[in-house]
Amino acid sequence: MVSNYFKSRLTYLLNGLNYEASINTFEEIISSGLKIGATQDGADLINTSSKIAEYLATNYVNCRGVDCLRRTVLKKDLATIALNAVAYSRRNNFSEEKTGRILFNKLHSLSFRKPLCTFFNKGHPLYPLYDRSLQRLAESGILMKIYLKYVRTNMMNEPILNSTQSLNFGHMVAPLCMWSIGITLSVITFFYEIILAKRNFSSMNLSKGLSSFKK
Repeated sequence: MVSNYFKSRLTYLLNGLNYEASINTFEEIISSGLKIGATQDGADLINTSSKIAEYLATNYVNCRGVDCLRRTVLKKDLATIALNAVAYSRRNNFSEEKTGRILFNKLHSLSFRKPLCTFFNKGHPLYPLYDRSLQRLAESGILMKIYLKYVRTNMMNEPILNSTQSLNFGHMVAPLCMWSIGITLSVITFFYEIILAKRNFSSMNLSKGLSSFKK
């Protein structure tokens, strides 16, 4: 549970570093002058108005999966539309009530397949603690540093992205730090839940003892 929360927050913070954080509708894609990347099926699904059809005629890029995302990250001239997001919006009302426009942030990011919602229950007593910890982590600048290093590496290696690259210890430092933080939070949660359960069990036994004593 903690791991899912951590990953969803990390994804959200990283996604906020690119242009997608400010794009929420097809109209905003058009006004930004971005090309639209999707499969042919996806293009048929999003072709819902004459304005979008006219824009797709000259700005549609037929691509799927990694190819779309690679261009989105490296060239930054393409908005990747996930086919399942558009199809899902047809089955469910994830749109603006007045205009009926699809709102991407009600589904998920344009690139990431996972919903950028909080998997961790906000009602849980540990939620504020983890939220503050991750916020401090973001404010420290380490996430920006990791993200920019990742982007620079990808841009330098763009011609050989599909080649095999050997990993060294330097590549593993950041994932190891993230993994250590996740494990630490998981252990804290485990012991916290045990203590909380013991307290609840003790209070239940105490209340039963008092009630039997009164009788």
